[in-house]
Amino acid sequence: YQQGSFRGVSFKTQRHDKDGGRRLAPFEYPQRDRPYVEDLGRRIELYRVDCLVIGADYMEERDALERALKQAGSGVLVHPYLGQLDVSVDRYTLTESTEEGGLARFT
Repeated sequence: YQQGSFRGVSFKTQRHDKDGGRRLAPFEYPQRDRPYVEDLGRRIELYRVDCLVIGADYMEERDALERALKQAGSGVLVHPYLGQLDVSVDRYTLTESTEEGGLARFT
C-alpha cells in the first residue's frame, strides 16, 4: 500500500481509476451518409480512489477522513500516483465489516 492524504488526513491506497476524454455532439442528417461531430472541449476528469484506514485506532482516522470528505468546496488530494491535486468530492462510499476488523474502506 502507498500513503496518501486528503485535506491533511492520511490514508493508504493501492489503486485508482481516472475517467476523462472529450465532450462530443454528434449530428446525423437525413439523406446524408456522413455525420458531423462537434467537439465541445475536454470532459471534466473524474477520479475514483480506493482508500484504506487501518490499525488499532482506525475509528478515529475513519471519522477524520469522513469529516474531510463531507466538507464543502475543494481540497488537496495528495496521491502517490497522481501527485497533488485540487479536487472536489462528489460522493464517497464507506465500507466496514466484521470480517475485516480494524479496517475501513473508502471509495
